[in-house]
Amino acid sequence: MVTDASPGLVSLLVLAIGCGSIGLNWVNHSGFWFIKEVFGMTIGQATKTHMIVQTIVSVVGFAAVWVLSLFLT
Repeated sequence: MVTDASPGLVSLLVLAIGCGSIGLNWVNHSGFWFIKEVFGMTIGQATKTHMIVQTIVSVVGFAAVWVLSLFLT
């Protein structure tokens, strides 16, 4: 399905998948633990904060990809 698409659209597809993969991200990487310790948060506070921030980044990234797709199609 993607093999017939232009390289620009394939790139946008990859970016959209990447944006979707970080939404509602779980606490399985060192960045979460680093921020938790630096700001002195509890695990509950850090989890809520991390999930909200990652979801915002995901949605904004997807919106940017969508806007770019309007210009490339």
